[in-house]
Amino acid sequence: MRLLPAFLVLLAAGPALAQSNNGNAAYPQPKCEKPAALQEPPRLPPGVSSVKDASYNTLVRQDAVVAFNQKMIAYNAAVGVHNAAMKVYGTCIDAYVDAAKADIARIDAAIGDAMASANDP
Repeated sequence: MRLLPAFLVLLAAGPALAQSNNGNAAYPQPKCEKPAALQEPPRLPPGVSSVKDASYNTLVRQDAVVAFNQKMIAYNAAVGVHNAAMKVYGTCIDAYVDAAKADIARIDAAIGDAMASANDP
């Protein structure tokens, strides 16, 4: 029967243990905008195993390779833009993580102060 009083104390303390001191149930999400994923790169035209092979084949295949090369130039430009946007995103996430670590340090210091004050005679 000694377990029942201890259980009731824990049951009553449950809501107090789950509360947040800052009024938020969750830490705020980052406000960083993640770039959209890149599309798949262009593929060589059917029947062409390499650009070098196509240059020795028919004009139709050569035209297909020229079109492929233009698509690759556009794709490479898109990769450059995407990489620059990912760098900005990474910098934003790093700043978010640094701010979160600073928040944790302030909370930890406040907990230490509260514990020291509570344990003061």
